[in-house]
Amino acid sequence: MDEVAGRCLERYRSLKADNKRRKQEGLHDYSLIASMLKPSNEVTLHSRFLCSMLDPNGLHYQGGAFLELFLKALPERIWGCNGGRLDPERAKVLREKGSIDILIYDGERALIIENKINAPDQPYQISRYIGCVQKKLFAGEQDLTGRLAVIYLSARRSQPSSNSMTGFSLINGMLRWKGVGQPTPHSDLPDLQLGFEIPFHHFPYFPSLTQWAESCAEKAPVGGIRNAFEEYRLVLDRLQRPKSWKKVMSLDSYAMSLDDEDQRDMYAFMVEAQTALDRFIAARLFEGLRALFGETALMEHGPFRKLDEESLFNWLTKQGKDKDWGRVGATLDAPVQPVALVLASEFAYMGVMSERPLWDEECKDANQIPGGGVRRLLRTQHDGVYRFLEYIRERAELCGVRVVSLESES
Repeated sequence: MDEVAGRCLERYRSLKADNKRRKQEGLHDYSLIASMLKPSNEVTLHSRFLCSMLDPNGLHYQGGAFLELFLKALPERIWGCNGGRLDPERAKVLREKGSIDILIYDGERALIIENKINAPDQPYQISRYIGCVQKKLFAGEQDLTGRLAVIYLSARRSQPSSNSMTGFSLINGMLRWKGVGQPTPHSDLPDLQLGFEIPFHHFPYFPSLTQWAESCAEKAPVGGIRNAFEEYRLVLDRLQRPKSWKKVMSLDSYAMSLDDEDQRDMYAFMVEAQTALDRFIAARLFEGLRALFGETALMEHGPFRKLDEESLFNWLTKQGKDKDWGRVGATLDAPVQPVALVLASEFAYMGVMSERPLWDEECKDANQIPGGGVRRLLRTQHDGVYRFLEYIRERAELCGVRVVSLESES
């Protein structure tokens, strides 16, 4: 394992140096949209953004330019062989009209867009949408040839579930009505002649939607609108390639980028490191406290559990299983009154000892050591244990506790 650890440590140092160089060059992984919404958010993020850009009357003031690019990305068969197609300048783009994710209608033709990323299909979903459009936009007409089409915009699946298409069969890109019998299972289902077909097209997020966003970015005027599409492309990239989209790589992403042999080495190293982490933290934390206050001072634990390496390990690992491990600490000499340092159930406290515990509601804020939840700080931050020791040193000096020394750590 020593040889594997040596190779992994060398790779880790190389990764850190490369990430530092990338940051200095201005590369980043920030996304304004992704900072507020999850990339997989279908409704609030994707449907709203698409509606805002597809709408010819949208605040982008580019008319039907972006809708035109979307329509051009659809196959010719969508509108049949009569030569007509939806007019991007006359179209209205509606969101959540009759629960339809996106509905585009120009007065003669309608496009139903069902947007799916992770959400499951609902019963009768596609069938209900067709029925709603037939009744509300086309006054119940049964012959909708060349006037209605369904677009399945999906990141993961190529077609809806059969439960969503109740009454239809999907054959060669056409939704063929086969009927549902009586009584009708849902009032919104369409009323069509048996065998009538409605064009269906799967429009995948990758690559079709990504290519549409790229085309729109090229066509958009320089500035805010182009920036919006470029931001959206970042979101799509994160949705398509979880973690591997990062320009500044995390250790797990870096490990996934390695070839199989090196990846196995890194995996073995991370497994062993994971099991050793709590032992290392306990040992390093105790060594740092001993350097600060001296081993003799730490032996005075008063009402708390004795503070040593083993108790620190138990505090890290047994909390939640055994509540007794929530109070590990020491009492330290100070000019006026003894000062206590205690690792409680979640936070660490240091202050003058009195009849009230350091974590009492009236004084806990004054006594709490910075850094938030201590276990999270120690286990998840690259410099967690070293920062925590520095916080303790600063608090000890404020409380008048004599500090012996503190080893400098990078």
